[in-house]
Amino acid sequence: MQIDNRENDTRARNRWYKMLNWTVHVEKIEKHFEMVCEQAKTSNFFENLYVSRNDEARQIQLFSGQHPIGTCDVTRDAFGREVSRRLHVEHGAALVLSQSTHGEVAVILYPYESEKLRRVNPYIIWAVFSDPTKVTDNVLNCVTRDFFRYMRVSSTLFSESVFDRLRIQYLEFRSKKYTGGGSAAKLIFSHWLWVALGAVGSVASIYSFWK
Repeated sequence: MQIDNRENDTRARNRWYKMLNWTVHVEKIEKHFEMVCEQAKTSNFFENLYVSRNDEARQIQLFSGQHPIGTCDVTRDAFGREVSRRLHVEHGAALVLSQSTHGEVAVILYPYESEKLRRVNPYIIWAVFSDPTKVTDNVLNCVTRDFFRYMRVSSTLFSESVFDRLRIQYLEFRSKKYTGGGSAAKLIFSHWLWVALGAVGSVASIYSFWK
């Protein structure tokens, strides 16, 4: 039996191009995130935004700092006198792009969380793209808008609009096609599950550093 390696060579070359494309397109993503940070600063956005890029892990993220939410834990002694006071803060809001070892790019949104409020869904897989070239300017603009909506909906400091709430509910439902949640979605999109889980796993290290 003679083995034909042409198909293997083609697939290997396609993966190589995907990995190479990440090194090129991550520069565009970083510039977009830096522009968003600057616009947030000049418009007096309520929280500072930052950019973190990890080339070894093939990850980049736009994330928010932390801020108090107006409540606190008070410790008192046996006589009822206040001994200490600890402010509650919310943190963790992030927009993360991560390339898997197969070359796909996962786009993941993380919400704010605090001691007083935490969403049922810990993150939203906004999309999984087959190639970094699919992360176009339009994609970056759309996911950035959804990131700001997610911050408003998940923060204790805002009363979200009906549109914001419905949009996030839709994104949470759509995210199930990557995580296998829901019977119909799991049946149709289960082949994406390994991609999404790989990307989420690789994100965990960089995300936990900023929590």
